[in-house]
Amino acid sequence: MNNFNRPSGIQIIGTQRSGSNLLRLILDQSDEITSPHPAHVPVTFMPLLKFYGELNGGNYKLLINDVVNYVEANPVPWENIKIDREKVFADSKIYSLFEINRLIYEQAAISKNAKYWCCKSMANVHYAAELESHSPNLKYIYLYRDGRDVAVSFKKAIVGEKHIYSLAKQWKHDQDACIKLAGHTDESRFFALNYEKLIVSPREDHKELVCFPGYKL
Repeated sequence: MNNFNRPSGIQIIGTQRSGSNLLRLILDQSDEITSPHPAHVPVTFMPLLKFYGELNGGNYKLLINDVVNYVEANPVPWENIKIDREKVFADSKIYSLFEINRLIYEQAAISKNAKYWCCKSMANVHYAAELESHSPNLKYIYLYRDGRDVAVSFKKAIVGEKHIYSLAKQWKHDQDACIKLAGHTDESRFFALNYEKLIVSPREDHKELVCFPGYKL
């Protein structure tokens, strides 16, 4: 498949507990977007890369197999999506975890005849440089929510920090990274979306997304 026919990527960024799963499900209703439940590949595997040694052919295939196994073990299955490990290897222009991540999502989109794939692993904003190098046309949706509400939501969740200081520190760290990315990303590839506004007037936000170049909901 040539580059002109490859699905384009959408990355949701921000802090978890900001309505990202709601937004993911909204986007997934479009026939043009595939947005499966995230497996958080970069966040999970970046700390483990040192154990794979040099990513030559054999080690890279091992990494592909481990990543795909991890995706397939996701608590929320990627329904009707079968990832071809050999094709991920064959389509890799370079041997990199971020190449694997992109190609897995591309296969997900292709399997559903979608033009776009969407990843809601919001912490990927901290790997923006790597994402950009592998997906130069990647579009971002910066979903932001009042930090106090994010903290309250995390305190009720079964995952994540629970102390308010840690929650506030993480929220600021994530917001700073998103704002920094916005500063050097063309506005045609960056859309900021407020959670509070989304739940109050979702139709209006749909209209704004429709006007965002590359999106059709």
